Amino acid sequence: MDQSLRITDNNGDDRTFPTLEDMKVGIPELVSSDGSYNPDVVNNAFLTWFQSGQSSCFFAENMAQEYGSEGWLLFCHLLPPEDGDLSPFLKKTVRTRHEAVGLTFPYATTVEDVSTLLVQIAQCPLWSVTRYGEDRDGMVKIAVRWSGVGEGHESWVLGFAPLESMPLTRRAPFTAIILRSKVDYDEESLPRKHDPPEVHLADLCKPAEIDRRRWTSTMENRAALVEPELDDCAKARVTFSLPQDRITDDLRKILNG
Repeated sequence: MDQSLRITDNNGDDRTFPTLEDMKVGIPELVSSDGSYNPDVVNNAFLTWFQSGQSSCFFAENMAQEYGSEGWLLFCHLLPPEDGDLSPFLKKTVRTRHEAVGLTFPYATTVEDVSTLLVQIAQCPLWSVTRYGEDRDGMVKIAVRWSGVGEGHESWVLGFAPLESMPLTRRAPFTAIILRSKVDYDEESLPRKHDPPEVHLADLCKPAEIDRRRWTSTMENRAALVEPELDDCAKARVTFSLPQDRITDDLRKILNG
């Protein structure tokens, strides 16, 4: 598959990554003859993107390579809900015995689409969409949380989207969210720092499996790829970063409380 996204990273090294157009050419079955996406192929293409290294996270790359054996699943929501109610889909997918869940939304390709998706998520029970920190350089940072994970915890949701406002490490070919779907971590090696206590993808690393070299490599790769002006937007507690002047009025109302 071609990798037509070419960048020079913060270390001065040239890097290439696949784009959605590359995937449409390299994976013909991604799009049907009527122009619609094949949901299973969308999910496989998302895993392929993770394996490209653009996310900078070696833990995520490992998850993608061992998909199906690491206790996490992907679900694809092909079209916007006709009635605007996303809760049936979220209820069906996130309440699972699996360790983590990823949800792809290939129809959400613009700031307006992602804004609408966030409004729909905010209207679902046990989900919240809030502004994180102060807006900076015209960018609003958005935190999505799911409190249905149990035991008084919140699941921090990691977001991806094909938008220039997203850090390079989150600028995937498809809009998607990934979250932990159960509370399971070692308090000694991975202490909680927030109230309510958080669960996130780093918890998938059990104590005996924590690889400090992999963690160091992740931090180094992140530093090489994330644009300095978007560094705050690439933190785990931030789900999406969107241009403040292009979000929808409905989302603005939610963020303004």
